[in-house]
Amino acid sequence: MIYLELGTEANTKFTVRRCIYLDRVRGGKYYATPQKLVTKHFNQSDILDVVATELDRQYYGIEFSDEFSELSTKEFIEYKLNELKKGYKFLIFVGEGKIINELPSTLTTRLANRIHRKIYLRISYYKDNLGAVEAYYYDRSYKAKTKVIPQMLTTVFVEYNRKTIIDTVNRELDCDFTDIIIADKSIDVENNTFALCGNV
Repeated sequence: MIYLELGTEANTKFTVRRCIYLDRVRGGKYYATPQKLVTKHFNQSDILDVVATELDRQYYGIEFSDEFSELSTKEFIEYKLNELKKGYKFLIFVGEGKIINELPSTLTTRLANRIHRKIYLRISYYKDNLGAVEAYYYDRSYKAKTKVIPQMLTTVFVEYNRKTIIDTVNRELDCDFTDIIIADKSIDVENNTFALCGNV
């Protein structure tokens, strides 16, 4: 768990002010810093590359918010740590394609729902801010050898944004996810049958 604080230079560059592991505390103080982070100054357009190569975190975009601008560094860290303690359950998708609404145009996963049924799920951007939904059980062999769609799944096209996708998955596939994470596309969802997330 990493806290990264950046300053700006001439509105074109970032300078690393502080970078620490929040899950490594000794004597009430954060004592460890990521050793791979060696770049201290870089162009703002390079931030995703720096984070990916030196902090081992893969992201597809950046969102700026002034929601916490009135908090001190200590207050901000405490707020975020308390938020994590409330419990997050991540819906993990492997993403491919161009970015649309801060999401790759194709999202694929294998998940286990609350009653431990294993489901293959694919959402592909269609048009007009809609994504096409494909889902079927893969944990049982059926006599007809057809793909059996979960009975509660009625959505064919879903609004292509994080909130609507996660609400639809929870409601129609009997899940309880809180957030979406996009994983590296090197994970072979099509051929590996292990569930990436859920009640596994």
